[in-house]
Amino acid sequence: MTSIKERTEIAKANPRDVQTILGEIEDLSTIDEEVAFSCFYVIISKNKPLVGISVRLAELIASSWGNIHSGARIMSKNEKEVTVQGFVHDFEKNSIFTVEVQRSIYGLTPEMAIHSTNAASSIAFRNAIFKA
Repeated sequence: MTSIKERTEIAKANPRDVQTILGEIEDLSTIDEEVAFSCFYVIISKNKPLVGISVRLAELIASSWGNIHSGARIMSKNEKEVTVQGFVHDFEKNSIFTVEVQRSIYGLTPEMAIHSTNAASSIAFRNAIFKA
């Protein structure tokens, strides 16, 4: 694995071309109908649909953007809640962004607690990508 200094030097020597990246993101996100629909989520709340940008679009953006290190990690977990941190280190701009998400796991079965933790990881990752 390369050091932060080496990754920063590589990023500075190979700067991103935003117009090319935006075209790539558009191409990838609209490659077919299934992929396009996966870039959004819909939750029905009080008979009103809530539409948002999904983790799938964040993943497409992260892979296209380049010169970054990103992910999510569990910061703490107990019988009541889990806290997950999404992070992005942009080596080209030398900036770091983090977002923490908490989810209740109180009273959930072990399987549902894992599902809730995975959801928190996706949300934290997505929010960190869009924050960066």
